[in-house]
Amino acid sequence: MTSAATASVSQSPPKVRLASGSVGGSAYEVKAHREAPGGRSTRPCLSVFLDGAKGSISVGGTTCGPLTPFGSMFGVSTGEGKRRRTVWPMAYEPAVRRVKLGLLGHPDVVVPLTLLSWHKSRKAGLRRFRYGVLAISGPFCLTHTTTFDVHGGVIRDADEMIC
Repeated sequence: MTSAATASVSQSPPKVRLASGSVGGSAYEVKAHREAPGGRSTRPCLSVFLDGAKGSISVGGTTCGPLTPFGSMFGVSTGEGKRRRTVWPMAYEPAVRRVKLGLLGHPDVVVPLTLLSWHKSRKAGLRRFRYGVLAISGPFCLTHTTTFDVHGGVIRDADEMIC
């Protein structure tokens, strides 16, 4: 009788690229994936890598969460003061078409959202959602968010945030 050993290999869920670019000389990449293999398809994880530039450290982070009622967003920053670079990915339910971000120290920014393609949705094992990325240089503070539907109607005007 022969005994066969079985090894359990932990696999990370497949990731799909949502965006990449550069902000203030720092390259960044944003990806989406499930929390774990077999995890819930309605709770996408957003991962960011932001390369440090000119003496700043490279940073990364991940957040996972539901798309309703508020959406999912977080920021990753490197550098200080005017050399600060921040990448702020966000994910919302498909009905949300754009987000207006109130930023202390900057004019309000409207971020159009992109619908995750069927191909990327299948690859990552996620339900389709809308996403966007804000990449910004310099210090700032998020003061409020407002989400809009396809007709420009307000879906949710979030409470003011304290900076």
